Amino acid sequence: MFKKEEPALYSGLILALNPIHILWAPTITGETLFVLFALLAAVSILIYLNNKSIPSLFLAASILAFASQIRPEAPLLLPVLSLFFIKEKLDKNLLLAFILLLILFLPYVLQFKNVSNDSWGATSGEKLSLANVKPNSLVNSRFFIENTRYPALFTVFILPGIIYLIFRKSFLNLSILVAWFALFFSIYSLFYAGSFNYGADVRFSSSLYPAISMLAGLGIYYLRTLLPIRKKLLSSSILVISVLLIFAQFLPFVNAIGEEAWDARLAHDFAINTAKSQGKDCYVFTHVPTMFLVNNINALQTWYGSNAASVDDTFKKTDCVLFEEGYWCVNVQQYKDGVCKYLKDNFNLVKVDSATEREKTFTLYRLERK
Repeated sequence: MFKKEEPALYSGLILALNPIHILWAPTITGETLFVLFALLAAVSILIYLNNKSIPSLFLAASILAFASQIRPEAPLLLPVLSLFFIKEKLDKNLLLAFILLLILFLPYVLQFKNVSNDSWGATSGEKLSLANVKPNSLVNSRFFIENTRYPALFTVFILPGIIYLIFRKSFLNLSILVAWFALFFSIYSLFYAGSFNYGADVRFSSSLYPAISMLAGLGIYYLRTLLPIRKKLLSSSILVISVLLIFAQFLPFVNAIGEEAWDARLAHDFAINTAKSQGKDCYVFTHVPTMFLVNNINALQTWYGSNAASVDDTFKKTDCVLFEEGYWCVNVQQYKDGVCKYLKDNFNLVKVDSATEREKTFTLYRLERK
C-alpha cells in the first residue's frame, strides 16, 4: 500500500501485539475472521492494481464478497476498499469483476432481508439509534487512550503516521484508512450493544485494527527516520524494543483467565478428559461434536440420538456409546426439556463421571438400550 517494507513490518508487529486481538484470535468469532479476510481483500486489490492481472482482479472480487458477509456490518468494507479504484478507468474487466462481486454478495442481501426483523439480542428499543452515539462513542474512544486493554502509546503512534501521509501527499491512502476506521466506529456507536464495555463486545474493536495498525506502523517508521541515529538497524531496533516493552505491561491481562464462560470451559475440559479415558472406540452424543472430533474422539450431534437409524448404526459400530450432559443440557431449558430429556427417557444411563461447580453439574453417561 505504501511501497515500503519497513512500515509494513511495524504495522504487522502492532497488530500481532494487540492484546484484544491476541485474546480473541484463537476463537472462531467472526471479528478476527473478518480482519483476516478484509486484509486479504485489500492485498488482492493491491496486487491487481500493481500487475493488472485479470485472475487477481477476480480473486479480489471473490475475497471481498466473502469478507463482506462475515459480519452484519462487514459490507462497510465495500465503500472503503472501492476507494482504491477512484483513479481507475472503468473498463470491461472492472465491470465483469463488479458483476461477479454482486452475484457473490447476493446471499448476504437475501439473508439480511430474512433476519431484518430479528431482535439481535435487544430486549426492547431500537437496535440502531442516535441515542446510542454519545455513550458508545465516549466509551469506545476512551478504549484507545485509557491504557487498560489497548496500549495508549500504540494510539499515539497513529499521529506521526497521519502526518507522514500528509507530508507525502498520500491523501488517497490516508482517506482509505480514515474511512475504514470512521465507518466501523460509527456503526458501533449507533448499535445498542456497540460499546466496547458491553459484555464481550470489546471484540467489535477488531474491525478497526487493520486501519489503526497500519497508521501506527507508518508512525513508527516516520519516527525512525527522525531519530538522530545514522544506523538504520540501531534506530529500528530501539523502536521495536520500545514497542515490546509497551506490550509487556499487558502480559498479565492477556494471560489472565477471567470469569467469562467459566461453565463452558469446565464442561469442555471435563467432557474431553473423561471421554478420552473411555477408549478410542467410543461414540459421544453431544451438542458440540466438533470439540470431540478435533480431539480424535468419535462424536455425533445429540439430535441423532432420537433417530432410530443413526442409533442402530452407532450401536453396530461400538458397544461404548456415551452421552454428554454438557453446557447446553444444563443451561438452556429448551434442550434440557427436549433432546436431553429424550435420551434420559429412552435409554438406560450409567453414570461415568460428573463435575460440579457453583450448583452446575455436568455429567458423562454410558448409554445402554432399554
